[in-house]
Amino acid sequence: IVTVGFSWILNTMDKMALRMWSDFYEIGIYSNAFKVVALLNLIKQAFNTFWTPTSYRWFKENVPIKKYEKVSMILSFGLFLICSCIISFRWLLRYIFERRINRS
Repeated sequence: IVTVGFSWILNTMDKMALRMWSDFYEIGIYSNAFKVVALLNLIKQAFNTFWTPTSYRWFKENVPIKKYEKVSMILSFGLFLICSCIISFRWLLRYIFERRINRS
């Protein structure tokens, strides 16, 4: 219960702070950025849904550690690539978000 309470406070504090110390334009940018985060969380959840049963099965079948290392390297490279694209094209994301906000 205590953890849920702290989690609720942390999850709502950002929105309350934005509401008090910013304007609706900044709130719009923030909410659109959260959509990118939601997309990344969806990718993470899809991977976890696939990987957890696979890793347990591999452990049960005594699959060599090299396969785990290969998956780890592929995942690291994929995450690096996604983060690099987000950082490299942040100007494009900002442009898309601003157009979306101005149209609303």
